[in-house]
Amino acid sequence: MAIKNTAIVDTTSKYIVQSKGVGNETDQIIVDVQKLKEATNESLVSLIECYFLIKGEGNMYISAGSEKIDLFLTENGKYGLRPDQLKFGNDKQIKLTTDSLVESYLLVTEFRRNN
Repeated sequence: MAIKNTAIVDTTSKYIVQSKGVGNETDQIIVDVQKLKEATNESLVSLIECYFLIKGEGNMYISAGSEKIDLFLTENGKYGLRPDQLKFGNDKQIKLTTDSLVESYLLVTEFRRNN
């Protein structure tokens, strides 16, 4: 099963999306700037906050081309808007990968749009 993304907010300053899926997914697109309202060729997004619920013993990884290390998420929690958790990425696409031990997940992510 591929990731299912549902846009919650899509404005010129931010994009909030709810994502659902299962384990053993690779490079599923959470956000693609070219598909956002009023995007330009120079538009980029950065992850600034996310809430996640992961069912099962597996892990989730969020990747961005501008980052050297993937964002690692496990169990349930929140990432972002803390001094040690500043924005992640500055890219046209942000992707998600889950390992085979993930049964299902729910992810709500807020991105800042950088025009």
